Order: sequence, then structure tokens, then C-alpha cells
Amino acid sequence: MNTAGGISVGDILNRTTEAIRENVAAVLIFLAITIPATALSEYLTGGNDMGFSFGLFLSSEVMAQGVVVVLVVLLEFLLGIIAAYYLTAAMVFGTTAPGFDRLLAYVGIYLLSILAITFAAFLLLIPAIILGVRWAPLLPIVVQGRCGATESFGEAWRATSGSSWPIFFAMLVVWVGMMFVAIVFGISSVFGGGTGSITQVLASAMIEAILQVVLIAISVGIFQLVTDKPDDLIATFE
Repeated sequence: MNTAGGISVGDILNRTTEAIRENVAAVLIFLAITIPATALSEYLTGGNDMGFSFGLFLSSEVMAQGVVVVLVVLLEFLLGIIAAYYLTAAMVFGTTAPGFDRLLAYVGIYLLSILAITFAAFLLLIPAIILGVRWAPLLPIVVQGRCGATESFGEAWRATSGSSWPIFFAMLVVWVGMMFVAIVFGISSVFGGGTGSITQVLASAMIEAILQVVLIAISVGIFQLVTDKPDDLIATFE
């Protein structure tokens, strides 16, 4: 529910948990696809492609392991994008069979947004944070398909006007919480089997997949909240 002054951190966190709770079947399908794929990729590379970048990570160590390993990493990257689209669409439309009509638009906007935020991060951290906050509902907007793919950038910027601080603090809470969980599980898995072991790569793959679920859910939650706002309320914050 929106507050009188717009959306709040509590609103965002509540919508995030609701998005997960109301789409448990889609979440389980997502996890069943991404965890084995990520674990296989990390195991074959010895953990050299690990991290929470959610992008294509081909280090010189990975490239040196041959064509087969590079292909596995590339396939895992593509599968990850398709799975992320599936979960986003499932949460937006509330169904386990959302279709893939907007997949190409999703992939294009995903890559453009990552490039833009990465470029901004090279300049200064603050511009990258601003883009990340104002584009938080970008991909759900693309999936919804009520505007053109490129127009979705402007729509996301317009929709989040006046809600930047709640979105920032909600995303910060989620990141801090998930990083804490990642550190705890990461340390325990390393002690349980060592870097590159099956135990360690499975734990890493599970943590990464769960973090993706939460990040997708928060973007959908923000999308639902900001698109619930009437136009006159949005206009007052521009």
C-alpha cells in the first residue's frame, strides 16, 4: 500500500516478499534451472568465473581452459538471462507460463542498462547508483510491454520520480542482508570442502541464484508500486 508521501521502504520490502511468496512455483523452476547450470560452470572453471556480477565473466584463466569450458560459460550466461526473463515475466503476470514474446527486447535492454551503469561506475559511483535506483523497475516495464523497448528507460525514470530514497534504502537493505548470508555460507562451504570443491561451488551457485530471485522480486515489487501511483501523484514529484 502506498503512503501519503509516496512509497516507503516497508512497502517495497513487503511487495518483494509477496512477489516471491505468490510465485513459489516459478521461483522453484528458476532455481532448478540456474543452480545446476551455475554450479557446472563454476566447477569446470575451478571457481574462476565466480562472483555476483550476473554478467558474462571470461577471465584469462577461463579462456586458457579451452573451447569446451568457454562454451559452457557462454551457455550458462545465456541460460541465466533467459531464466531471469522467465522469472520476471512470471512475477509480472502471475503465471508459471508467461510466454517469451518480449525476450529479445528484455535481452537488449538488459545489456544496454548493464553497459550504461558500468560506464557510469567508471566515471563516479554516484551516477551508477542513481541509474540503478531510477531504473529499478526497468526490466519489468519491458516485460509488461505497454511501451516500446527504448521508451522503457524514460518510463522507468518517470515512474520512480519522487521515490528514489525509499528505493535506494530498500535495495541497500536487501544487498547488505544477502551479502551477509553469502559471506557466512561462503566461509562455511570453503571450510567444508575448499575452494573449487563440489560443496563450495554448489553453495556459491545456490547463493547466487537466491540473490537473483530476491533482486528480481524487488524490481517487480518496485514496478508494481510505482505503476500503481496515479499520474497526478507522479507529476507532483517531477
